[in-house]
Amino acid sequence: MPSTSLRLGGALRGPADAGKEPLAIAGWLFPGGGAARPPVVEDPFWRSGAGRHGLAEVIAGQGDELRAQLLAPHAEAIGEIVRTAAAQKAVRKSPWELAAAACRLLREFIGQA
Repeated sequence: MPSTSLRLGGALRGPADAGKEPLAIAGWLFPGGGAARPPVVEDPFWRSGAGRHGLAEVIAGQGDELRAQLLAPHAEAIGEIVRTAAAQKAVRKSPWELAAAACRLLREFIGQA
């Protein structure tokens, strides 16, 4: 799917209305094309109108350039979640839920999920 910009306007249906804009994707999960919102601290999953997805589903069948463009916001989400967990720990709140989400996203990123 050749594109200079992956950003799409519009809202996705589903529980993740807040956060980053959806990204254009196409692949075996989205054969006619579609959009998925990258993970954010408040909702650490890829989301589309069809529900939540793991990174492997989102990048399946993508070309190298698009895969790289999809991996970048996934990696950014890991960092954001870890920073938020550290901030919670600093004020004596439990970071465990966020740490677990970051670990899951990292396992997806390295291909072990």
